Amino acid sequence: MKRTTIVLVALLSMALSFYAGGAQAVSGEHRIVINLPEYRLYHYIGEELVEVYSISIGHINSPTPISSATRRFEIYTKIVAPWWKSPTTGVVMPPGPTNPLGTRWLGLMTIDKVTLTGTDTWESLAKRYGSSIISILNQNKLKTGAKIVPGMVVEIPHSDGYGIHGTIVPNSIGTSVSLGCMRMHNAEVERLFEVLPSGKRIPVTINYAPLAERIDALTGEPYYEVYYDVYSRTKDKDWPEQLEAATGRIGTQLGQWVQSTLSQRFNDSILISKSPAIYNNGALIAVGAHQQDGQFFVPASIVEQMLGERYVIFNDAHYLGSSAIEPEAVVIVNDMFYLSSEIIRQRTGKGHYYEPMLNMLQFSTSRLTVNGVVVSYNRVFVHPTLGAMIAISDLTDALGLVPAYLPQGRVDVGGIILTGEPLGSFVYVTTSELARLDIRVHWNPRSGELAVVTAGVVLQP
Repeated sequence: MKRTTIVLVALLSMALSFYAGGAQAVSGEHRIVINLPEYRLYHYIGEELVEVYSISIGHINSPTPISSATRRFEIYTKIVAPWWKSPTTGVVMPPGPTNPLGTRWLGLMTIDKVTLTGTDTWESLAKRYGSSIISILNQNKLKTGAKIVPGMVVEIPHSDGYGIHGTIVPNSIGTSVSLGCMRMHNAEVERLFEVLPSGKRIPVTINYAPLAERIDALTGEPYYEVYYDVYSRTKDKDWPEQLEAATGRIGTQLGQWVQSTLSQRFNDSILISKSPAIYNNGALIAVGAHQQDGQFFVPASIVEQMLGERYVIFNDAHYLGSSAIEPEAVVIVNDMFYLSSEIIRQRTGKGHYYEPMLNMLQFSTSRLTVNGVVVSYNRVFVHPTLGAMIAISDLTDALGLVPAYLPQGRVDVGGIILTGEPLGSFVYVTTSELARLDIRVHWNPRSGELAVVTAGVVLQP
C-alpha cells in the first residue's frame, strides 16, 4: 500500500545468519531483488540466493516504483503487528485479522540521487522530498552548515509509504492489486522478517524486466523467461526487436503461436529455449532435453529422480538400479550423460508428451514410496485444488493395515477417521489428511515422489 501511516508497536531485534530448519549458514550482506512482472522477491546473502517468495505488486493505476540510476531503495524499519492508517479515509486500524498489512511490515526508504543547482537550499530540498535537513546531511556525511555548491550530487532519503508486508487476502499474491506496496503471505513475510538483521538498512532493488535471461543450473543451457507486461511498458519500446535479438542469441526463433501469445495477456511465464524444457507434473525440472534419431534424451540425474534408482557404469556396461541399459539408450551431451525417455515409459508404464508449439517435453510420472520402498508408480493423483492424493488402499497395504470404508468417502485407519474423495473404485486422500496419521508425508512434483515415512524415521526432503 502507498502512503500508509505506520504506528510503531514493536521491533523484532533478531539478526540471524541462517534460516531455521537446518539450513546452512551463509555469509555476506543481505539484499533483496524484486522483478515486478515476475511477482517474485529474491533474498540474497552475499551472492548466494537463499529464498524466493511470491508477491503481489501495485495496480497499473498505482504501480510499484522501480530502481534506476538515480533512485534506490532500502529497508529501514521492521515492525511486528503494524497499525495501518487508510490513505483515503484516515481511519486507523490496529493489528488484527482485518488489518490489510498482515502480521509484518518492512518499510522502504527511497533514496534519490540529485544534482544540485545554485538555487537549492537544504530547507527547499527537505520540503520538496518530504525529508529532513538532518537526514539529508547524515546520508551524505555532511556537517551542519555545509554549503551547497552548484553541480554537487547528493542522496536524499525519504519515505513515500511503500513497503513489503503481509496480507489478509492471500489470493491476491501473484496479482497487481495494491496501492504500490508488495504483499507476501503472512507466514513467508514472517520468515523473511526474522532472518533480516534489525538496526541495519537492507538494499532493495526493484526491477521491471518482462524478459529475463536464465542459465539452466543442470544443463548449462541459456534460455529466456518472458512475463506479461503488466504495466504495458514495452509497447512504446522496441519490444519485437528485443525478443528477436534474444532468440537469436540462443540460436532459436519465436514460433507463430508464441508470438501470438506474447501479444496478449497471459498467466505465469513463457519459456523460450533452443532445446525442449522438461516438466514433470507441471513443474519445470530443467531446460535442455536432447533429440536424436527420433528419440528424446534427458539428463541421467532427472531419470534417477523420477524412478528413484541410481545410474551407474560398471565394466563399460550401463545400469539403472539393477537393470542393464542398452548402449543406444545413452548419449553424451556436453560431457553429461543423457538417457532415453523411453526408459521412464518402460519402467512406469507412462511416457512423455511433446508440445512443439511450446517446445515442452512433459511427463506426469509419480511414485509412492513408504519408508524408502517403491509401492507403486503413477497411482498419485494430482488434484487441481486439493494437491497430491493417493489411494488409501495403497498405503494401508504397504503398512499392513486394514481400512474400514465408511459412507461419504470417509475411511477408518487404525481408529482415525480420514476424509477422502471416491474416485472410481478407490478412495483418495490428500497429504494433509494423511498427516493426521502417525506418519510424515512429502510430495515433490519435480521427482514425482510422494514419500511416506512412519514415526521414528526422519524424512529427507
